Amino acid sequence: MRRFIIKARHKSLQRKPTHQCDDHPPMFTGFLRYEELRDALQTLVKITQRIHFSQLLKLISSSSSSIKPRSIACLTQFIDASGIIRVGGRLCRSSAPEDFKYPVLMPKSSALMLLLIRYYHITCMHAGPQLVASLLSSQFWIVSGRSVIRHIIFKCVTCTRHQASTVKTLMSIEILF
Repeated sequence: MRRFIIKARHKSLQRKPTHQCDDHPPMFTGFLRYEELRDALQTLVKITQRIHFSQLLKLISSSSSSIKPRSIACLTQFIDASGIIRVGGRLCRSSAPEDFKYPVLMPKSSALMLLLIRYYHITCMHAGPQLVASLLSSQFWIVSGRSVIRHIIFKCVTCTRHQASTVKTLMSIEILF
């Protein structure tokens, strides 16, 4: 989507005869690059957090210590340099990468989180809830994550079809005369 916006802006600037287009980024063609995917995910995370955690953003930026939801109050949350709410914990003293030490706080009811859960479930060959939760926890901290992951995975039609049990026929009953 960001690639489309950049191309649209570049084409609109090309139509204007008085404006120089030399200082704009080059046109992107071909496959999506890692940087584009990372930036798109970061933008979607910011939008999702602004929608679902607007009160929390105000409380964190005002340095208030009264956070109302208990599911979030027990976490050490902060806003990083790019404006994303992250949570800290015991991993802050480890030598792991910063994204792993401080996962992004995500709501359970957002459309982005549902898409990410389905993505990890399908790309990992219809993995179970425990594996999907483990994969997601390296980047995201989902509020009530286990319940929403189980809910989505147990609604998967492919998994339900493969776990179905066959019908067991009963032996015939002998009729005694």
